[in-house]
Parts: sequence; structure tokens; C-alpha cells
Amino acid sequence: MQVTKPWVAAMTTFTKAGFNLDLPLSYQTEVPASSERLARFGVRYLVIDAVATARVLGIDEPGSAAGRAKAAAAVLPGWRGPVVTDGTVELWENPSFRSEGRVVHRTQVVDGAPAVGTPAASAPLGDWLATWSTALPAVDDATALVPPDGPRLACDGGCAPTPVSLERPQPGLVRTTVTLERDGLLVVPEQHAPGWTATVDGATAGIVTTDAMSQGVAVPAGTHTVELTYRPPGFRLGLAISLVSLLTLVGLALVPWCNRRADEPGDGPTGTEPAATPR
Repeated sequence: MQVTKPWVAAMTTFTKAGFNLDLPLSYQTEVPASSERLARFGVRYLVIDAVATARVLGIDEPGSAAGRAKAAAAVLPGWRGPVVTDGTVELWENPSFRSEGRVVHRTQVVDGAPAVGTPAASAPLGDWLATWSTALPAVDDATALVPPDGPRLACDGGCAPTPVSLERPQPGLVRTTVTLERDGLLVVPEQHAPGWTATVDGATAGIVTTDAMSQGVAVPAGTHTVELTYRPPGFRLGLAISLVSLLTLVGLALVPWCNRRADEPGDGPTGTEPAATPR
């Protein structure tokens, strides 16, 4: 996970009093944890040190089973688990998690958010925090936050998001096939950064910064296959330079060999007699 401005803006919604750049997220996460908001960013599990948490909360007998259970209930109410226990560390499952990706049919514009395609580096961190982190806590799971020039989708009624399973056949490739009754926005909780491209049924599609840090791809009604591919910026240029460098090294290595071949006597009879006597 790269600590970027969009990531900080999104994670600020999980902290008590703003995000402290000098501390890890685990040191400043609000409790109890918001299962719905965490599920929005694809978080299925959380890890806690049950004994240390019980001590911080002042629970009697923190090392006992009862003390650990009280600690977990205080910070992760309603979560399933512990799924796995390793010493004092416990793994708990998010009850609000349905799938890693989702398709929403309603969007909400965030005024002042950077336009589609604007690099995060070009906007001050304060702008990201002011535009995204203040809007995220108030929006429901059926609505996605988009910049002013993002897709505008409206839907009456509940319009529950459609859970989407994401395939990751190889690093830098996310693929899914969705069947929709109406137009929607596929939201993938993967940081939107330079180097990502998207296709819908093989045709190039735009990517919209969604919910401060995630990636959104507009998908029309029907059955469609969506792919997101990541290539590091400058990858092709670097590959071309490496290839030219390799060919140059091979050429330089062949020069001495070619020179030796040119200095060697030609094939034919040896000795002082001529190879052939003219008649």
C-alpha cells in the first residue's frame, strides 16, 4: 500500500482527529471500527492484539479469555471471530463485507475535487482532505463519490450496490464480468494512480477517481467484461532503453572477434608454393 494523498484522504475518515503522517494508521484508528466504511474499501479482515487492547481499555484480567472477548467486543462489535488466533493476536472478519468490488447506480459529485485524470501530486494535500474526507462519512454504500466531471448516475429507491468478484490472474491485472439491468459504475478498491488503464469488452474506457482513492469505470447495462491493467509509468521507455543497451553490449563484444577473423590468413594450401600455377 502506497501512502499517497488520495489514500490519506480516504483513511482520514477512520481516524479520530485527522490523519497524523508520522504515525501508522493502526495507532490512530477510531474505535469501534466502522464495518460499513471499511467494507467500502474492500477490507474483509482486521487484526488486533486482544491482550494489549484489553490493557489499553482498562479491562480486568486482560490475558484471560473473558478479558480478550471484552476487548474485541469493544473495538469490533458485531464482527465474526476470532477466525484465527496466534498468541495474543486475533483475526476478525468484517460482517459488512460482501465482495471486494461493487457496482453502484448512484453517484454524488464532490465539489472542488480534482478533475478526472488530474495527478494527485498537482493538488495540495489539504485540498484532497477538504473535498473527499469530509464527504465520505456521510455517504451510504449505494452511492459513489466522484469528481465534478465524473459520471452522474441517479437511481430512485434503494438501488443496492451489486457485489462483484474480482479476478487477479497476474500482478497488475484486475478482471471481472458483470451483468447489469441499468447503467452503473464499477468501483474497484485499488488506488488510482498513473499507469492504470481500463477496457470494457476490449474497448478503451476511462477511469474515474472514486471515493477519494478507488478506481471507477462506467459500465452500461448488459453483460460486460472489464479489465484494469497496471504498467509502471515509463515501463515501455525503460524496456526500449534496456533492449538498445543489450544490443550495444552484444555489438561491442563482437568487435574484437570480427577483428581477429579479419587478421587471420585465408584458407588454402600452406607453404611457399603458390596455390596455383598459371598456364
